[in-house]
Amino acid sequence: MDEAKRGMENALRANPLDIKGQYESQIKDLQQAYGEAINHRHPHQALNMKTLPKHLL
Repeated sequence: MDEAKRGMENALRANPLDIKGQYESQIKDLQQAYGEAINHRHPHQALNMKTLPKHLL
């Protein structure tokens, strides 16, 4: 129980910019994975980045 409490306290002390960086990194990874999935499924369309939704570019 003490470990869980310390973990929650540490999360509250986290620097918002660090958290923002983590989320931005995750978004980039997801965008890359999405692009690779599109490339694998539709290789003829992969060269046209317009096939990606704008919110993923």
